[in-house]
Amino acid sequence: MWRPGTDWAWNQSSGSPRFTPYTDQLPGSCRDYFAMDGWVHYATPDGHWLWVSRDAPLMTLGGPHVWARRTDPPADAHRLLAMLFNNCWHTNFAADEHGVMEFQFELVWRERLDAANAAEVAEALVTEPVVLINGPGADDSFLLNRLFQP
Repeated sequence: MWRPGTDWAWNQSSGSPRFTPYTDQLPGSCRDYFAMDGWVHYATPDGHWLWVSRDAPLMTLGGPHVWARRTDPPADAHRLLAMLFNNCWHTNFAADEHGVMEFQFELVWRERLDAANAAEVAEALVTEPVVLINGPGADDSFLLNRLFQP
């Protein structure tokens, strides 16, 4: 999101393509919070922030705006907040789930980050490492050729 008179811009993933809150939306659609599928990229004149969420698919800018029915960006849109919920609902979930809920986030700062590469960096942050245990036999040439290729 870019606003006249500012030097910062937001965009995020939403169903794979980049999405700019408040700009890439249909008139009348919800602007109190936004669904994302992984990351939010925040560009400033000093550098780029990439915020990656594994567990919290709802976020909002500026502050909590539940039922605010916003039509334009908040004045303090430099703040990013996750809207934390238990997202493991089943058919008959309890509205007041008991127990500990854990949420994982990654925050990366880069001096330069092309908006097109934000998705690749975000995916690398949430990808679990591949563990390979060497057996007693000879190395498999098929595996060695493809081990470090995407």
